[in-house]
Amino acid sequence: MRYLLRRLSHALLLLAGVSVLTFLFTALAPGTYFDEMRMNPQIAPETIAALRAQYGLDKPLPLRYVSWLSSLLQARWDSLSPITAP
Repeated sequence: MRYLLRRLSHALLLLAGVSVLTFLFTALAPGTYFDEMRMNPQIAPETIAALRAQYGLDKPLPLRYVSWLSSLLQARWDSLSPITAP
């Protein structure tokens, strides 16, 4: 029984580490969709700021991770990506 609990705890720690790394790799990747939008002179900076707020990208990284993890655990796959394709 002790062996099983130790293996389960190791598996949970590994899963937590993989989730943190996955989030960090996607969140800290260079360039975003909004960088491309900034290059378009027809889109106002206020619009970009409003979109960043709408998708929660203006929040600190730890809060975004909690939100991402919550969406993952609730199986809301459409809200995992800040920008969804049409």
